[in-house]
Amino acid sequence: MDTHEIQGREFIKLSGTIRAPRPSLLQRFKMEVARFLLVALVAYVIRSIYKNKNGISRPPGSTLFDIADFFCSKKTLEGIVTPLIADMQLEYNDALAAKRKYKAGWVRVRGCWSFSRP
Repeated sequence: MDTHEIQGREFIKLSGTIRAPRPSLLQRFKMEVARFLLVALVAYVIRSIYKNKNGISRPPGSTLFDIADFFCSKKTLEGIVTPLIADMQLEYNDALAAKRKYKAGWVRVRGCWSFSRP
């Protein structure tokens, strides 16, 4: 066994430490595609905030729901995605009703970010 000394203490390196299994190639590919789509979606939201000052746009979360519908199971959609998007839309509409356009944009960006978090 290897021994290491750190700050005057001696530690023994165990040869068979337990490690979390590495995701499969397909899982890593899905995660990378999801990250790419999320970045593209956030960029689109930010661009639409500045471009579409007074026009009508799709409700926030509609694109997220389309992406989740493709990647997630029905159980995940009903239990996680739908409540997340409903909360985001409620906050968004409250911000617009209070004439806080930039806060409404921030709610959209924050909703996209929370959608990507595990």
